[in-house]
Parts: sequence; C-alpha cells; structure tokens
Amino acid sequence: MRTRLLLAATVAAGLWSCTGHVRERALTLSLPYDLATLNPGARDRLSDFALLSNLYEPLVTTDASLKVLPCLAERWENPDLTTWIFHLRKGVSFHDGTPLTAEDVVYSLQRLRADESLEARRHVSTIDDARADGERRVVIHTRTPLADFLNRIRFIHVCRRGATKEELERKANGTGPYELVSFRRGEEMVLRRSSGYWGPRPAIDHAVIRLDRTADQAVADLESGGSGFVQANSFAAIRAARGRPGLTMAEVPSITVKLLFFDVASERTPFVRGERNPFRDRRVREAIDVGVDRDRLARRLSVPAVPAFQLVQPFIFGYDPDLAAPVPSVERARSLLAEAGWKDGFEATLHTRRLLADGAVALREELAPLGIRLNLELLSEEAFFAATRERPEFVMGLTRFGCPTGDAANFLDAALHTPDPAHGYGSVNNGGYANPEVDGLIEQAARELTPSLRRPLLERIMRIASRDLAWIPLYVDRDVYVFDAGLAWRPRLDNYVIVSEIEAR
Repeated sequence: MRTRLLLAATVAAGLWSCTGHVRERALTLSLPYDLATLNPGARDRLSDFALLSNLYEPLVTTDASLKVLPCLAERWENPDLTTWIFHLRKGVSFHDGTPLTAEDVVYSLQRLRADESLEARRHVSTIDDARADGERRVVIHTRTPLADFLNRIRFIHVCRRGATKEELERKANGTGPYELVSFRRGEEMVLRRSSGYWGPRPAIDHAVIRLDRTADQAVADLESGGSGFVQANSFAAIRAARGRPGLTMAEVPSITVKLLFFDVASERTPFVRGERNPFRDRRVREAIDVGVDRDRLARRLSVPAVPAFQLVQPFIFGYDPDLAAPVPSVERARSLLAEAGWKDGFEATLHTRRLLADGAVALREELAPLGIRLNLELLSEEAFFAATRERPEFVMGLTRFGCPTGDAANFLDAALHTPDPAHGYGSVNNGGYANPEVDGLIEQAARELTPSLRRPLLERIMRIASRDLAWIPLYVDRDVYVFDAGLAWRPRLDNYVIVSEIEAR
C-alpha cells in the first residue's frame, strides 16, 4: 500500500492514478515546514499548525483572508463579555471512528492549561473555566473580556479525550480531512483522505509532504518533476516557473516580519566587548533604526523581499497607516551613537535563527559604516527558542514574527507586554521591555469589543513601539509558490499551505 502511494504521489501533480476502477489524485509537495512532534500544541509555530491542520481541527477556522468561519463548532454565542457558548456539529468523528463530543473539546483545552511545556498553552491562558453542557455544547468563561478570543482558539486543535502525551506524539487521531499514513521527522509526511470526514471531500486523495526543504531543494524537486507544488522563496523559483509551461506561480508577502530585538534591561552583558550594554540607551537603538537603509538591505538578500517599517503587516488589524517610515541617515546614526557615548561604535554578538542567516549578513554590512561590528551566532530553531525561554540570553537577536490571527494583539501581547504568564502576556518579551502605559493599553484593547474603538488603541501602541524601539522591523520576505497548472489554489494571508484547500481545475 505504501509503495503504491509513493509511486502515485511522485508523478507530476495534476495526473490521475488508478486504483481498480477509481481514479484518484495524488500530489507531492515540497515545503520549508519542519515538524518536531505529532503532538498538537507542543509547539506554537506556523509549520506545526499548518501541517497538523490536515489531521486535526479547531472549533473555528479562518479563510484565506483570515475571516473567522465555523469549523467543529457550527455556531457560537457570546451572552456576556466573558462567556462563550459553542454548538458542535453533528456527525463528526475522529479517525478511529469515535464520535466527537463536548467532553473532547473540554479535554483539549484543559490539557493545554495543565501542561506548561506545551507552547500553544498561551492561547488558552485567559480561560478561567471550560465545561461540557450536554453532548454538543461547550461553555467557556474567560478571566476578562477578550476581543480576539475567536482568533486565539483557532489555534487549539481538538483531540480525543483521554489521549496521553505519549499517544499524541506517536500517532495522529483527529477529525481532519486527512489521516496520517506515515511520518519521518525532517523528511516527509504521507497523508490519505479520510473516508469518514464530515466536510467537503478534498480534491487530493493522497499527499506526500516533503519536509524542511530549502528553496534550492524545492526548486530541484520542481525541475525534476518530483513535486507538483513547492514553496521556494527564491529568485530561482521565479525563474523556474517562468521558464516552464504548465506551471502556475503565486507570489505574496510573508505574514512574518523580520525583526531585531534587544536586551533593554541588563546593565552588563557578555555579548558586547567591554560588557556595558549599549542597547539600554534608546539613542543607540534609534541609531540602528535610522542607520539601516531598508531598501538596500532588501536588495542585499538572496530572496525576494520588501522593507518593513512596522511591527505587523498592513493587512493586520491594528496596523497604523499614518506611522511614518524612518529616513535612513548614516550621519544621524553616528551623531546619536556619539551622544550616547559610543563615538567609535562597539562590537556585539547578534544571535539569530539559521534560516535568517541571509538577513543577518546583510544587517552586519548595513551597520558596519556606523562603527557597529557584529559577530554572528547562527542557531538551530530548537537552540534559538530554548535560549529565549528565559531572559536575557541575547543582547541582540534577529527573528521573525507573524500574526496569523489577523490581529496585532497576537504580537503585542506576546512581545511588548511585561511578562505575566498567568494572563498569557509577554511570552516572547525576550529583551525585558517594560512600559506601564503599553501594558495598560494592551489590556484595555483586549477588553474593547467594538472594532472602531479598539483599532485606535492598537495604533497608539504601534506609535509608542516605534518610539521606544525595543523591537525594530527590517524586512518581509515574499513567499513564492509554484504548482502544476492543473491545480487551483489561493495563497492565504497567514502563509499556511493546507492540502485540503488545493483543488483540481
């Protein structure tokens, strides 16, 4: 069975394979996603959520434009500011045939609340209580009103009640459109369509997802005919798509902004020669903000990219369209450094994720004329996130962050609020930034349910953030997708590739 699947799936996408008298469509995809474990919620990252969304489902989902839609919950109501009632669909079963009930949803929420090792726990940290009210009603109470509550619980995949951590890591048993045939970390996932799925039948019957593929590997897969759908953020992918008939290309901005963050709390650091921490001085951070020519930095990259001047993308709720971009000026940057007592610049270590090495090299070249000499420390994903769990590990870091909820609070709550694990705040506040005004505005925005009143609060936070510069946005990649012309697919604003959304023309 496995051999037949692989043979069918490695032909060019868009071709039919035959099993008896049934014609089935198979597809191989090459994606940059990695997956450490099958356990839903173990990691709160784009790749994990996108891959596991083929197998598991949440109460609510979003379409390609990030509009909230029903999923396992066919409808919901919000009778007061802190109560949410979800009504589950009839006829939904897990892959092992067990019917979905409200108890499964409650268990899925409670297991995240109880296990501090699960990164997706931050999405349920504001839940005060969850209970089943019959077979198909779930009642959830939050500690405070939450304007983006539906956006948050979209990232909670529902698993069968009683499933242990060991079981979830070993096998997948969700309600999603696909069942798992096999999984080899760092290599591939093999999926088959679930015959008992409650929703529309996916166009792709069998899928092989090649995992953790670099842009060069994905382009090679495409050119050899080994994959019929690839994500390869590179100029090479664009050239490959334009040079071959029968292919379709889609190019959209990545949802993740590439950002610098700084240790703004520690007086001394081993990552600056002389150990005095220059980044505690806002003038030094402003020098970097104006000293980097973002247009030139983007041109230095080996991937398609555009400059970024704000913490979130323009299509995210809370983006401030009136916030002016900094005017690049080496002279102004040098003057600021001199005022801060660093006339001759300084030497510092920049830590970053290995996948952002290209951006780190370009940044080092941009800062050299200011007298800021960067030593680059490139880390694996696991090492980087392990090091940032406890502050301070770095004096200066380059990372990326997106808001797949479609709401700026996704970033602001996690990165700018003073750490407060009990309420889900500050989970990635790696630099120790603390501003009581910002904390108050973030909490006020969470309680404001009227969008027209909430938006100005988020925009005000954006303006303060651009003044304080604990985080400095630099650039945004453009995601490049190339796929067989026999397929129809619309890129999502959150940059997820979910196999069930790929259709046949």
